[in-house]
Amino acid sequence: MSIAVKNISSRISENVATISSALFGGRTGKLYPSLPDVRKGITFKPYTDGLTAAHHYPNTLLPVDLSSRFPSEFPVYACDRSRYFGKHVLGDIREKCLLDQRLFGRVSAVVFTRGTAHSSLEHARRWEHALRDQIERADAERKQLQLLHVVTSTPISSLLLTGHVISMQSLIKSTFGGPEGTNFLAAKKISPEHTRTLCLYNEALPTVLLVDRHCRIRWHCIGLQTEEAAEIARLGLRALSRERGTFFRPAVSAIR
Repeated sequence: MSIAVKNISSRISENVATISSALFGGRTGKLYPSLPDVRKGITFKPYTDGLTAAHHYPNTLLPVDLSSRFPSEFPVYACDRSRYFGKHVLGDIREKCLLDQRLFGRVSAVVFTRGTAHSSLEHARRWEHALRDQIERADAERKQLQLLHVVTSTPISSLLLTGHVISMQSLIKSTFGGPEGTNFLAAKKISPEHTRTLCLYNEALPTVLLVDRHCRIRWHCIGLQTEEAAEIARLGLRALSRERGTFFRPAVSAIR
């Protein structure tokens, strides 16, 4: 094989790898941190290039000393139908809240979707279906569990923010439904720090977090729902619903 042919073949292979990475998360996979070694009997499902099935999750809940706190400065827009009515429509739509205030005091499963592609929203819905029964059973027993959806979508320009928020609120609510106050839009660019804390490493795949009553992230998972990951999440929700302790309400910060 001539050198020219070898060079062409090499370029084709590189292009295929680049396209595969963009489609299946290999590009963002470079941002995945190294998983910790086995500690306290906890192992992690590792990420491999091109993997879309659930990964980056521990085989059980993380103990408190290995958990990160949900960011206190994470503003979102609520996607409630009630916000489309009344004389303060624009004011209501532009109003923001801090998500950790919605999480405090309740056990939460938070499903993050990056962008609004139909496939991304459908992947999030599958996670919802996998966890819904466990949450409804526990909630019927007054265990205070909730399932929240957060879609991250940033407008091209800040001048388009109002229209972007209005259209996204309508899309998110019609896609996920559910009780009022469970669907949110994050329209601000996610900082590197929040990307690490919330495990939002792969823009093509959903991220699922289990958050305890103190706003600590006790379990995390990236990727499409699998029965193994869903079962670990269900067991985790059950265990978190039985945990008790003294609560310290986080201070309310100004929303920027």
